[in-house]
Amino acid sequence: MNRTAAVAVILGLAVGPVAGDALLHPAAAAEALRLDIAAPVLPKAVRVAEPKLKLNALVEGDRILLGDLVEDAGDAADAEVAPSPAPGQRLALDAAEVVAFAAYHGVSIAQSVNGRKVMVSRAGRTVPKELIVSRIADALIAQGMPPEKARQIDLGDRYLSLKVPVEAAASVLVDDVDYDPDTGRFTAIIVTPGESAAVEHVEISGRLVDTTRIPVPRSNMPAGQIIRAADVDWIDVPTGRLARNVAAAPDQIIGRSARRGLKAGVPVITADLAQPQLVTKGAMVTMTVVTPNLTLSAVGRAQEAGALGDTIRLVNPSSSKVIQATVSGPNEARVNVGSQLVTADGAQTAPPPVTP
Repeated sequence: MNRTAAVAVILGLAVGPVAGDALLHPAAAAEALRLDIAAPVLPKAVRVAEPKLKLNALVEGDRILLGDLVEDAGDAADAEVAPSPAPGQRLALDAAEVVAFAAYHGVSIAQSVNGRKVMVSRAGRTVPKELIVSRIADALIAQGMPPEKARQIDLGDRYLSLKVPVEAAASVLVDDVDYDPDTGRFTAIIVTPGESAAVEHVEISGRLVDTTRIPVPRSNMPAGQIIRAADVDWIDVPTGRLARNVAAAPDQIIGRSARRGLKAGVPVITADLAQPQLVTKGAMVTMTVVTPNLTLSAVGRAQEAGALGDTIRLVNPSSSKVIQATVSGPNEARVNVGSQLVTADGAQTAPPPVTP
């Protein structure tokens, strides 16, 4: 049966043979039609993302946008909600008010937010303390401070954490400064860049003090590393706050080894430094005896480690004689004329005379 005949049978229009086909029961005609007509392809259901409120949001610009606070805000994402907090600061918004604001802009938020807060943090770039001091120095020089006193500026131990927008350069301006040359005290108003709503004014007080220039590691140094002249930088610290146990002279730090890790730019405690070990236990050491007329050398095995100037015990492998010597260089030791020889049983004897 063809398609037309099957439809006619189902509709009751055909009561006899159709185009040569035998009379067919309507159920059979429907089956024939089912086999002939392909089932329609229905489109799959598309999941529509539901807007969701963020209870913690991070912004970078001067304005808080709806898209910063709501996921899938659609065309309303650019609607301005409020001014952003200052760089590095946080702002609390009432969640219910944000939901109402979103609804006004056609964004429906279904989640329950009763009594909740939306915490908005603004990213910021930290202004280095050195830059703040430099800007204050420029302002004080303009007020009559001798330029050579710029390194005597002391802001005390206060922790300065000024931040500027991430898209801005890390800089500050000195809006006003009050300087008393007799006492060396000053007060400065520091201003961070940004739009009027985000500009931060900070009052900083300080004074000019006597300073001492001290050596510090130029970079982080691991324990055991020997500090060389190229590894040292110099900083000025207030003399009155310089602790007695801080290495303040070049010879207190250069040529020494770190007992523990040292941090770049941080004053070094003398107890954290040691003379480098020039001789390790078990190393073969060249022993030298020097007299006005003769120099003798031999090789001995170190019984203990030693730094420059340390007295250590060395044993002659062939004679088993032990002698005390002073470390004079890497795997080198100087035997003092008149030093005691130590035998295997611990007894001490005078060394044989040295004949020219």
